[in-house]
Amino acid sequence: MTAMFNELTIFWRDCDDCNCLHAIYDDWQPRKLASRIFSRVTTSCYHDFACGHSKLRARHHHFGIAKSPLCRHGCDAAETAEHVLLHCPFFNKERLLINTKCLSLGLDISFRTFLTNN
Repeated sequence: MTAMFNELTIFWRDCDDCNCLHAIYDDWQPRKLASRIFSRVTTSCYHDFACGHSKLRARHHHFGIAKSPLCRHGCDAAETAEHVLLHCPFFNKERLLINTKCLSLGLDISFRTFLTNN
């Protein structure tokens, strides 16, 4: 198990494809499931979203699955995880709740803050 973790650590550090994870996590370390995440499937979906490998239109368009990369809510912007979390007007109500909580805890309102264990 240690050898596998060490190999993955090297891969994570050196792989350009991991840049999105570098923006979210400062380091590679074993992580426990968040208390509100009840399954590995949910954790997998969460990390897919964080890494841009989710079922959002920008990703599907990249692979020819979706006709357009634009947000399904008519924003005229690429439907990416960052757009959904930080900019999409469709989610303003939910974003206000998260932003209010972040401000009360003294946290930055950012993509990284939204996707970390904080």
